[in-house]
Amino acid sequence: MNYKNDTMIDPTLDELFTNNILPRRGLLVCKKSEIFYLSELIECYDDRFQFILLRTCGKGANTMLMAVYERYKHFKFVKSADRLENHFSIELQSLSDAKRCKLEDQVENFILEMSTRAKNVLFNVATLLKEPKLLHIILDEKQYFHRFRNAGPKTIPELETLRLKTTKFLIELKSQPEE
Repeated sequence: MNYKNDTMIDPTLDELFTNNILPRRGLLVCKKSEIFYLSELIECYDDRFQFILLRTCGKGANTMLMAVYERYKHFKFVKSADRLENHFSIELQSLSDAKRCKLEDQVENFILEMSTRAKNVLFNVATLLKEPKLLHIILDEKQYFHRFRNAGPKTIPELETLRLKTTKFLIELKSQPEE
């Protein structure tokens, strides 16, 4: 069977476990490494060329995860519409133009306060994801900063602080009356 052109909705690893495709041990290894979707598992192998580097992954779990990888590596994954929606993306859509501009200006100020490395990580991710607005990347709860290229032990807390500041500012902005 040739699946190279087949697409499928990106299942969660919990769904694979429920359908007896992924063993429990493999599921636990992935959750410990914050891998929750099949596409993330495939991407992880494509980046590292092995699963043994994942936290708590032994030879047995590596073999199980390799079997799942081999089975699904040729598929193209698409997110289902309900998974694409994010709480804060809905909040952003409901903002007036004036408040959206105010939020974008404040985020730019937050970014200016960050280290050069953290700024570079953000801009590299924006380029890779072809996402022109950093705001969407910052507020997307599904973006795990530790998985970003060049994000190290000093950069990750800085990026998480940026997300918290932005979220707090967005909530304050939503509570303000329209001008």
